Order: sequence, then C-alpha cells, then structure tokens
Amino acid sequence: SLTKKKTHLYLLGCNTCKARKVKCDERQDTCANCESLHLECTYSESQPAPKRAATKRNRRSCNDCRVARCRCSGSSADQPSCQRCRENKIRCSYQDITNQHGQPQSGQESSLTISRSRANIVDSIHRGPILSPLPSFMQKLNDRLDSDLREDALLHIMCTIGALFFALEYSDTVQELPTSVVLKAGSQWAATAERLLLGNTHQISVDGLMTAQLLYDYALRMANFTQAFVLSALMARMTQALQLNLEFSSDIFNQSPNATLSTTARECRRRLMWSCYVTDVLCSNGVEQLTLVFEKHIGIQLPCHERNFLHERPCITRTLSGSPLDFIPPDKIPVDIDSNMGMLGYLIQHLEIRRRVLWYIKHLDQAKPPWLPDSEFAQLDRELQAWYTSLPPSLQFTASTIYLRKESSQLGALCFFHCTYHQTMLDFYRIGTPELFKLRSAFHFPPEQHDFQRHLQYALFKVARTLAAIVAEAEQHGPRIIGDTWFPTIAYESNRVMLYYLTQVTDPMALDKRELVLSTIPYLQSNLKALKTMRATNAMADSLVSGQPHV
Repeated sequence: SLTKKKTHLYLLGCNTCKARKVKCDERQDTCANCESLHLECTYSESQPAPKRAATKRNRRSCNDCRVARCRCSGSSADQPSCQRCRENKIRCSYQDITNQHGQPQSGQESSLTISRSRANIVDSIHRGPILSPLPSFMQKLNDRLDSDLREDALLHIMCTIGALFFALEYSDTVQELPTSVVLKAGSQWAATAERLLLGNTHQISVDGLMTAQLLYDYALRMANFTQAFVLSALMARMTQALQLNLEFSSDIFNQSPNATLSTTARECRRRLMWSCYVTDVLCSNGVEQLTLVFEKHIGIQLPCHERNFLHERPCITRTLSGSPLDFIPPDKIPVDIDSNMGMLGYLIQHLEIRRRVLWYIKHLDQAKPPWLPDSEFAQLDRELQAWYTSLPPSLQFTASTIYLRKESSQLGALCFFHCTYHQTMLDFYRIGTPELFKLRSAFHFPPEQHDFQRHLQYALFKVARTLAAIVAEAEQHGPRIIGDTWFPTIAYESNRVMLYYLTQVTDPMALDKRELVLSTIPYLQSNLKALKTMRATNAMADSLVSGQPHV
C-alpha cells in the first residue's frame, strides 16, 4: 500500500532524514537534505552509509563551490574540474576525507573536523555582527584550502565565531539549546587560535592582525575585558608595523601592469585598518591616554560601498577629513563621490564625532557652558544632527529600508548603525543628569537655565526610548540580529535612563505622569526580553539581566 511504501522510504537513508521523515538520497559524505540545512549526516551502525560503485562523475561539491554556496557540476575522469571552476579559471579541488577502508585518516583528524564544520558554518559567518570583518576575510581563507589547517589561527577563530552563530540559529530554528551551550560553541578553536597568534608575535602579518581582531570580538563576548584591552593594543601596533594606515600605492584604480595587489585585496586592507580604528575608538572611550590610533595618522580613504566591493570595482571615496586623497587628480574625482560610500563609511564618520563627544564629556571643566550658542556642546550638537540628516534614504530607519536590509541579511547592521548614533546622543545629553552618570566636573545649571536642563533631560529620555524601539524591532527578527557585543550595554543603559527619568525627574503629581509610565513600560519590558535573548551570544548580558553588571 501507499502507507507501507512511505514507511519503507523513511527506514532508508541517514539518521537525520529518518527522524524528519523525509526521503534521503543516501549521498555519500552528506546527503542533499542535510547539506541544505547544515545538519550532521550520520548512519546507524546497522545501516552503514551506502557504498556505491565507482561513477564517472564526482557528485560531491568542490571546495570553492562549497565556500561560495554555489551548485557544483562535479568532476569526471575526462573533465577533472567542475564547470564553475573552469569558467573562473581557478583550481578545482575536493576534500580527501576517507582512506580505502572508508575511515578518516588519523593524522588528519583535527583538520578534517575543521573542514567539515567550515562547510556548515560559512553561511553563519556572513550573518555575523556589523563590526566583525569576517566576510572580508573569506578570500584569505579561500586561498589556503590545501594548507595545513591545524596551524591556521585565522581559520580557527573564524570557525569559532561561525560555530557560535550556527549554534544560535540551530537553537532558534531546530532544537532549543541552553544559552551556555551556544555561548561556548567553538571555544576550543578560540583557545587554539589564541595560542597560535601569541606564539608567533615575532612574525607580524595581515593574517595575524585579522586573527587578533576576531579574538578581540570573541573576548568581549566572553566578558574577558582585560584580554580584549590587551588585544586592542596589540592590534594597534600591528597596524603600524604593517603600515595599513597608508594607501598601498597611488594607483587607486589598479591600472599599473606592475600592480601586486588586486582591487579586492587593497580594499580589504583598508577595511582591516578601519576595523582597528573602530576598535580603538570604542576601547579608548574618549580617554586620550588610552588612544593608540589617531585620525591624523590615517592616510587612506573610507571603505567603499558594498556593491563596489563585491563586484571588485575600484572607486574614490572621501578620507575621514572629508576630502579625497591629496594625490588624486581633480579630473578623476567623481561629482557624486558620496554615492561610492556605504554604511561602513558613514559609521566611521560618526565614530570620529563620537570620540570627540566622549572627550568633551570627560573634560567639562575646560568647556564653555552648554547653553551658550558658541559652546562646544552647541558645535557638537550641530555636527551630530548634520551627520544624521546627511544619511541617504538607503541608510534611514524606515519600514522599506528594514525590509530591504532583512532580505539582504543586513538588518542587524542597520539596527546597530542607528543604535550607535542614538547611543552617542544618549552619552552626549547626559550632561543634564550628572547624578545618574556621576560626571566629573559637572556643569552647575543656574535657576535661569533650569528649562535648558529640563530640555536635556527630556531629550535624553526620548533617545532612550528610541534605542529601546530599535532593539525591540531587531529582536523580533531573530536573536542573531542583536548579536553584536555592544547591544547588551545599549539595552541596559536605555532602561537605566528611562527608569531614572520616571522616578527622579518627572513630577509625581503631574497629570500626565501615569500615562507616561504606562507608555514606557513596554519599552522597559522589551529591553529586558532582548537582554535575555542576548545571553546566548554575550556573557555580559546575563549579569545585566540580574542587575549585576561587570565592572
């Protein structure tokens, strides 16, 4: 009967397909179902993996097609390369995972584990947080498929970050896992990457700097702030040794026949340098003694738009000072130069302003009263507002932009982008509430300036609610959207400000007090919900939920 036939089909195939009650093609290595869903493909002892007679065509995907997530036509005796590799004129190679007895080679056990996991988590790598430069590092990883993977620090830490987000997606879509299990996914690879990096500090390389950047991100996730602090200093010194703060050559369009670096490689160098700059801005937190990467020493242009980067199109963008590079001829500068700049470029521009905002907050004793029109506060406020109004429609936080960014797996980046701006505004307006933030040399507001102080306090409250709204929007689209290491602090500070305003600033006898409290409660609740979700990717979120932040 039809029922018996279906039951018979479910009894065949790998364990995963039998559990899901779907038909399995019994393909060697990994069946099509498990490969598409990134699931482990195993067979029970009573039913070993099917062994088939030698076929003319290799049905496994080659290494390059696996990385690119493309359909592979396979190889044959008379055509050893797949169609995609032939068209792109690249080497076509396959993983050699078994010996003649069908068992893994013992000497390759460690590297095989990484190779198999890499095929599964590469998609998770591209869905990581915005500040993580993982996608820019993929080409480096591609170039070393045939090398000894056991001594590759960059590969180990990339697999660590990818494994964490792969476990997060598995927990969210397949089977729920404890947050501690998700957080610790790939931790042994991270330990190996750290050992390999610190054991080779006598050899400074771009790969080593990439590894240090990702280890810094991982240390923040594990709440190892001392380690992150030390790694940020190591990264700054490595950028100086590699001279990444300078353009590789004046041939921006890579037209010289003697060019030694491709357009993509040069842009990757720029992005790596800017990634280290962003790290230094966030780590130094406006303290000059902790600053190691200064804007005046950076002589490269800002990152180009993603479309130019992905299509390997060289282009001219602004420098951080706002003008193009000095050596570029005027006739080569495009009229619409800002169209060559994407989200990363605008983010770096904002973080430069943020650094000055934080320096201002820490040196209020040297500043003019903020209510004066020519004060440092007024100048910074104008700069922040001008930057925000200059954003193109594709970077504004609107319903259509949210939809488009989600479709292109960039919604997390968009949410973080806007949270960064509003978090800076929150830090900026805190001069009106010195009791909450314990400011040094806080301004004394005379009675005639109480209205100005009230304006600052209400603006601070509105910014906190806006942050909560963005975090709530991000959280409803899945846990990976709020996976960046800064999100826990953003949600926590947002709640602190809202609670302080409701309990210490507003008049308890005001007619609209009850309505204000009731309208704010959903924002407080959504931040707490998001913090609980973040525990799987950020160790600090757990302590913030319990009200015991790390110091």
